[in-house]
Amino acid sequence: MRFYYTGLDGLLGIIRYQLNHSPYDGNLYVFRDLSGSMIKYLEWDGAGFCLSKRRAQSGSYPWPPAEAGKVLEITEKE
Repeated sequence: MRFYYTGLDGLLGIIRYQLNHSPYDGNLYVFRDLSGSMIKYLEWDGAGFCLSKRRAQSGSYPWPPAEAGKVLEITEKE
């Protein structure tokens, strides 16, 4: 999914309508761009949403294989 210009509301829409999940479920949702050089993560803490992003200085973030638009559960270590 492309999310370069996707802010909080756009990511909430992806979680709700494309992934069919509730953004209030306490999970951490992580999105990666196509090149793998940037990730955004979104979390509900009970009082509000926290949206953060990270950009790799070089290379890309490793990413487990999955079908586009599908939820993949990973462990904290992964």
